[in-house]
This record gives sequence, structure tokens and C-alpha cells, in this order.
Amino acid sequence: MELAEDQGAADQRQDRIAIHEIPRAVTVTLITSILLCGGANALNQADRNIMPIAVIPMAAELNYTTWQRGWVLSSFAYGYIVSQLPSGYIATRVPPLKLLLGAVLLWSVSTIATPFAARINLTTLFGCRAIMGVAEGLCLPAIFQHFANTVPEARRSGAFAFMIACGAVGQLIALLFCPLIETWSWMFTSFGAAGLLWCIACATLSGRSGAGAVETEGTDSQTRTDSDAHALMSEPSPPTEAAKGALATCSIFRRLLSTGAVNAIVVAHFAQNWTNYTISAWLPTYLHDALGVPTKQLWMTALPFAVNALAGVRRVHPCGHLNPRDVCFSVGGDEREEGVGGARGRGEDGSGQR
Repeated sequence: MELAEDQGAADQRQDRIAIHEIPRAVTVTLITSILLCGGANALNQADRNIMPIAVIPMAAELNYTTWQRGWVLSSFAYGYIVSQLPSGYIATRVPPLKLLLGAVLLWSVSTIATPFAARINLTTLFGCRAIMGVAEGLCLPAIFQHFANTVPEARRSGAFAFMIACGAVGQLIALLFCPLIETWSWMFTSFGAAGLLWCIACATLSGRSGAGAVETEGTDSQTRTDSDAHALMSEPSPPTEAAKGALATCSIFRRLLSTGAVNAIVVAHFAQNWTNYTISAWLPTYLHDALGVPTKQLWMTALPFAVNALAGVRRVHPCGHLNPRDVCFSVGGDEREEGVGGARGRGEDGSGQR
């Protein structure tokens, strides 16, 4: 056990050394890339939380029944769920940041088009929202793949925590400001325009620096030159022979589904999203229709998500100092098991007893 701890400490020191050896220009590029991804996820979460507020004045103007409100609120999810599995595959075949840029552009245009679609008919609105859902389904897989390619392992957990925290902040901003906008169509126009501005910034900054200067392979952190970083933007890293074999035989999925830690994460994620989307979608309507809360005071629906955002921001710094080898489990060819909480190669109590 002492040898394992010593090895873990040595791995952490090597990761810190690798970080310090990254050239300053590459570090700036990396930070810019992380900020862009955080901004994309903030828009991702903000744009999907406009409709729960906007549907109230929309229903009054367009005479929606409660049943029709349900279709409008759920239309995004139909497109979102369709793109989940394909988006993970696409992110490994298309340069991730370019894929993210295309996704943000598509869902921003769909957001701006939502008021026009709503005034045509309900079917057109449903299709517009479904297209937005397909585009937003590409966001996280593209970011995950981009971080896997560009962020050093020692800082990857912190980058992910920051990106997720930005999503909570985006959701908070939408729920705080949408009730204060007089015209419901401007809710969609303003946030859609913010997405277009993000696209301009991403295209400009990625064109200058290549938007990714560090790539990690296996457990070693390696640096790239600016030209290599630009190549990373234009061409995704080809999968290894081992990865091809795993995908071909679906063995990786069998190992994932048979791993207790993965199943626990799946169940927890399902429960969290069930609660999150139910509250975010229907709480404004309940407060307005059942309790008579005026639309301009529906900003209070942001309070649960404000706590979530603060918790997410506070996680960024601690996560950046965790050793990923001690909090991850193995699903590759290595038969060694790694438990959550640092019990790598040990039993559930970390004592070495199985």
C-alpha cells in the first residue's frame, strides 16, 4: 500500500512538472480554449431555459392549452435525445472545436427563429425546437473530446469542473433575466444573438492560435508547438488500434455496463436530470398559474440553480488538484480495478481486502 501511495505521489509530481514546462504561449491558448468551452456550455444551458419562462406569455398570446404547453416544453428533449449517441461518435471523427462552433451556430439560429416559428404553427415550433435540441446534443461530447485532446491530465478535472460550473451560471442568468424582458420574443433574440457573438469570437481566436496547444496521450502530458496545435484543430487524432478493436467488438460497452461505478453514475445522473428538468420546465408555470406569481417575479425560480452554480464554482479549484488516477476506474484492457475515492487496486474500504 505504501508503494502504491508513493507511486501516486510521484505521478502527481510528474504531472505538475509537465504543467510548468508548458510554454507561456501554449498556456494562454489553452486557457482561451477552456474559456470558450465554458462559454459554450453557459449558452447551452441558458438557451434551453428560456422556454419555461417564455411559454407563459406565449400561451396567453397564442392561446396554448396545457397539453400544447407540454409539447412546446418537451420539443427540445426530442431532438436532444436523438443526437446523444451519434454525437459521441461524430466528436471523434470531426475536429471537436469546429464541431462545437457548428453546434453553437445552429442552436443560436434556431433560438432566434423560435418566435417566427411559433407564430406560424405549433408543428413548425416543435421542429425548430427539436433542431435546437439536436445541435445542443453535440455540445458536451465535442467539449469532452476537445479537453481529452488538449488539456493536460493534471488539469483536466479542473477544466471539466469549470465548464460544468459555467453551465450552471448560464442557466442562472437565463432564469434571472428572462422574466425581466417585456416581450417574450426578445428573450430568444437576445440569447440567440449572444450565441452568434460567441461564434465570431471562437472563429477569430481559434484561427489565430489553433485553440489547443496541449495533447495528452495515455498518462503522459506532452506539449506541442503552435503548428502542431493548429494541426490538432484541423485534424482529429486517429484512434489507436486498441480503440478500434474495442469499438469493433463492443467490448468497451460490455465492460462499462458491468462496472458498478458506471451504473451508479448513470442512476445518479438520471435522477439529477429528472429533477433538474422537471423543476426548470414546470416550476415557472406552476408558480404563475397555481399561485398567481407575476411573470416579472419568476426570477425566484433561479434560486435553486443559484446554489447549484455557487457549488459548481467552488468545486473548480479542489478538482484541479485531484489525482485523476485515484478517482477513476479502469475500463480498458488492464484487469486492475480502480475504485472511487483513491481505492485503486484495493477493496471498497481501501484496505486491500476484496
